[in-house]
Amino acid sequence: MAPLLLLLLALSSLTAALPAEPAPLALGVYYEALCPDSRDFVVDQLNTTYSRVPEIITPILVPWGKASVDADGVISCQHGDEECWGNRLLACVADAVSAEAVRVGVISCLMDKQRSLHRDGPACVAAAGLDWEAQTGCAAGDQSYQQALQFGQQTDALEPALTFVPTITLDGSQGSADQQEALFTDLLNTVCAEWQSRYGQTPDGCL
Repeated sequence: MAPLLLLLLALSSLTAALPAEPAPLALGVYYEALCPDSRDFVVDQLNTTYSRVPEIITPILVPWGKASVDADGVISCQHGDEECWGNRLLACVADAVSAEAVRVGVISCLMDKQRSLHRDGPACVAAAGLDWEAQTGCAAGDQSYQQALQFGQQTDALEPALTFVPTITLDGSQGSADQQEALFTDLLNTVCAEWQSRYGQTPDGCL
């Protein structure tokens, strides 16, 4: 066999053996504004993990949870009307921030203050460079209502169907019950292990 052909075959085999180009893991978070478990996950797991390994995850925040919409288009939320307002506020704030690190930080701040949003929310929003009145106005508007309906459709499309809030997905998959538990209780180590498995790399922020 010609030396050039042998070289090309060798290079082809080497290329096929190389790991895929690293791409951030899409981390879906299906949560609710007034859910205590959502608060714990966003504040203790998501915010902490993102601060350590921002290069390996892209958070996709879906504030809907166990909400529903009736035939007249009225949205009802698991924890009442205040949660429906909070869900829409979270969506407005997330959309208003372009920097992902700032977005994760302000959503974490708002979730941490979930029981005192009207009192403490303005400080969270101001720290992100946003105006509180503008965000509450957005939350009361039609655009946030339409977005809420879209979040409902995204949540309803989950397979298996959402039964626990928050539900977390990794590149669109909930995984097994054990994997879901690992995402919920030990997000940092779980995404680090997934990254290592896919790409053979251990980011500096991993334990």
